[in-house]
Amino acid sequence: KLVDYHIKAGVPASTDLTLYTSDGKALGEEIIIPIGTKWTSRDGKVWINTKSFTWNPAFKSIKVPVTQKYLAKQEVNLGVITYRGMNIELGNIPADQFYVEGSMTLYIDGETWTLVDTFAYSGPFDKVYKVELNDSLVPTIYFGDNINGIMPSINSKLTGSYYLTYGAASNIEEDSFSQVPAEIQNLIPTKRLKIKQESAASGGSNYEGFEALKRRVPLSIKTLGVAITKEDYEAI
Repeated sequence: KLVDYHIKAGVPASTDLTLYTSDGKALGEEIIIPIGTKWTSRDGKVWINTKSFTWNPAFKSIKVPVTQKYLAKQEVNLGVITYRGMNIELGNIPADQFYVEGSMTLYIDGETWTLVDTFAYSGPFDKVYKVELNDSLVPTIYFGDNINGIMPSINSKLTGSYYLTYGAASNIEEDSFSQVPAEIQNLIPTKRLKIKQESAASGGSNYEGFEALKRRVPLSIKTLGVAITKEDYEAI
C-alpha cells in the first residue's frame, strides 16, 4: 500500500479450440460464432470466446481462442452507500474460484464509473474506483477521498457485473474438450461438427501471493510502468 502497488486478482487461462467438419469437406455456408459463446471442457469449466468469429464457407475448419471465465451475473446488486469512505466487498464468491482481474463494470445510480489501478492520476471530481484484495483476500471496491477521486454520495445505489475464473486450476491439458456447443451446431444442422484442443491451456493464476509480491513489487518500483531499456521491458 505504501508504494501503491496493485495486487493482481485471478487471471483466467486461455487456449485455442479448432472446430472442423467431420466429413473433411468445406463448410459450404458462412456461420458466425457470436462473442461470449460458452464452451465447456470435460471437467465442467466454462470458457468463452471474447470476440466473434466468421467461419468462411470455403474452409473446413476454424480456430477459436477461448478464455476460462464466466459472468457471475448480468447485474449484481452491490448495495447502497450508507457512510463516507464505505468499501464494498464482493461476497459469495465460491472458495475454488476467483474474481477476474480488471473485469468489474460498476454503475452508481445508473451511471458508469471508471475502473483504475491507482487514484494517483485522478482529480476530486473523477468518478473512479479500484477493486483490490483486502487483508482477508476478498475482492473489495474502493473509492477516492474527494482529493484523488470523488466519493459516492450517501444513499447511492451500486450495481455491476464481473467475471469469475478457476485461476490456476484452468491450466488444463490438451484434448480436454469434446463437445461442440449446441448453439453452434444448430447454426448448420446439415453438417456434423467436431472439436479438438491441440495444446494445453496456460496463463491461469490465482490471487497474487506473497512470494510473487516479493519478486514483483521491487520491479514495479524500478520501472514505474515505463519501459525504456531492455531491462525495463523484461521487468514489466
